[in-house]
Amino acid sequence: MAYDPCPWGKEKERVVSLEQYRWHRTAQELRRKIAEFADHQYFALEAARAQERYFGCLSPELVDQSDEFTLERCFEWFIFDYTLPDGSTVIEAFRQMPGLSEMEQALLADWVGARFSLYEVERTFPGKGVVLRDMLRKQRVWVRDANASVELQPKTVLFIRVLKVGEEYEFSTSGLALPGFYKHKLLREVRRDWWSYARRRKVPPRQVLDEYLRERSHVMNAMVIEVGSLLREPYLSLLNTIREAVNQEISQWLEEIGLDRRERPRAPFEERRVEDYQWPSPGHAEVAREVARCLEESGFNAQQVQGALKLWYDFCKKARPALRKPALWVAAVVYAASRLEGDFSLSQRDLAQRYGVPSSSVSACYRSICRALELEAFDERYSTFNIPDFLARVLRDLTKS
Repeated sequence: MAYDPCPWGKEKERVVSLEQYRWHRTAQELRRKIAEFADHQYFALEAARAQERYFGCLSPELVDQSDEFTLERCFEWFIFDYTLPDGSTVIEAFRQMPGLSEMEQALLADWVGARFSLYEVERTFPGKGVVLRDMLRKQRVWVRDANASVELQPKTVLFIRVLKVGEEYEFSTSGLALPGFYKHKLLREVRRDWWSYARRRKVPPRQVLDEYLRERSHVMNAMVIEVGSLLREPYLSLLNTIREAVNQEISQWLEEIGLDRRERPRAPFEERRVEDYQWPSPGHAEVAREVARCLEESGFNAQQVQGALKLWYDFCKKARPALRKPALWVAAVVYAASRLEGDFSLSQRDLAQRYGVPSSSVSACYRSICRALELEAFDERYSTFNIPDFLARVLRDLTKS
């Protein structure tokens, strides 16, 4: 496809494409129809076999099979890539259904051949989308996704499927995102498997790339998770060691000059019990109680706990989060509160282990809170950490010594 280096430039911003909007709405409805079709009892046995095959490649130590994010990706793989007994896929079977509109048929003509691949983020357009480079096919696509344009950084590596929707592309479902330093290690692992696949068929690798991506995408998924885990552990271990050392040095220094980094709130938060809030449900109130208990046990003072409760209440009021796994939200709120106070002693991984939930899900919930409340560093709505006052006191005390 032709590559437009600025697909959302100033000229295009002035034009609202009603046609593209129609494609987007049709694609949304089509996704819903396909999901309902794949969830029919007729496919129950094959869906179970597909899930067994998908999770058979994954280490239980790295993946929680009950995690909604993982199950969603497995279901999407079942729809697009899993081979049914007759040799077709679920989406190919759906394409034969009567009553599909011309636009739906046009979308499906592209979607049946859409495969997972490894992408590198080349450029982001805030509020609009991202430009990706398919590292296996050597192609570029632009994907319209406002959230991704904010969350993703250039050089980020993605393992994901993109779907053509009109003149643009959209993400099929959630993907795996890894820092850029994973790129070369991951490409080596995938190419080794791809070329081995081609040798068994005695054909050039390029000739069987599409076939490989369909038949081995669940294996590639396992590679991405495993490579990410192998590289991340030493990196995070080193990073946490540095953070702990710096945190300890700062704490000792502040103690020596008579300052406590967890005091001096900007303005006192109103003292309120959990019961004083109008929670959407008893479950949301229970999350608040556990957040307060966890923070108190971790040494946070009463005002910091009040800030965390206010944060959770404001988020509940705005987003009405579902509580399929309340422990996820406890971990995410505690993590958000600790970051707002400049405290790095509670990591996502530690909180995930404490509450028995996947670290990736804690991260997803934390990002949801940040987006919904538009959190800023040391946000004065929820944080007691006053940077100007803190620095002023430090300078004053240093000049006295």
